[in-house]
Amino acid sequence: MKNMKSMKNIKYGAVVLSLIVLISSCAKVDSEFRTKSTSNKLRTLMVTFADGTGGYKPDEAEPYPANLTIEIPWYYPDGSLTQTSLDSLFLTATLPNSAYMSPALGIQNLTSAKVFTVTAQNGAQNKYTITAAIRSAVPSLEKFAAASIHKITGVLLNILTIEVSTLVVVGSVTGGSIVLFLLLHEKTTSGNNNKLVM
Repeated sequence: MKNMKSMKNIKYGAVVLSLIVLISSCAKVDSEFRTKSTSNKLRTLMVTFADGTGGYKPDEAEPYPANLTIEIPWYYPDGSLTQTSLDSLFLTATLPNSAYMSPALGIQNLTSAKVFTVTAQNGAQNKYTITAAIRSAVPSLEKFAAASIHKITGVLLNILTIEVSTLVVVGSVTGGSIVLFLLLHEKTTSGNNNKLVM
């Protein structure tokens, strides 16, 4: 009986000694992995409309400064009469490994500037103020001059539509560039029509 007890004690002792040797022989963690990341820079910021269309980047280049402005067109898609809104824009960005952003990206109301904080693994923070702005106002006709006018009708929104007879028109458009049109009267087989020639 005494021999069995001492055999058990030897077995338990051997197991405990083996565990101690096993645990103490594990490799030590490389000091590079003990250091927590300090990376808290925002990269590749992109804004789209809620339906995923568009795709606009900040005016500022990477690495981004603390204040970012993203210009959104007045109308989207280009040439349409659909006015854009800043109250439901979808933000995406690349964050460093182990960093997080608060508030989270996704659908945001950017009708006013919004502050986002990127926090690194070690707790270091970097704040970004993101502002969305309408790219330019609706174009408006500032100047209009004509040599002679027989009949003229016009609409200026994104496209200038004019119906005239033999006329030279020079206009200046805000939010755009100087426009020069040469309009000539042209007869067709079906009768007299005014045709725009540029």
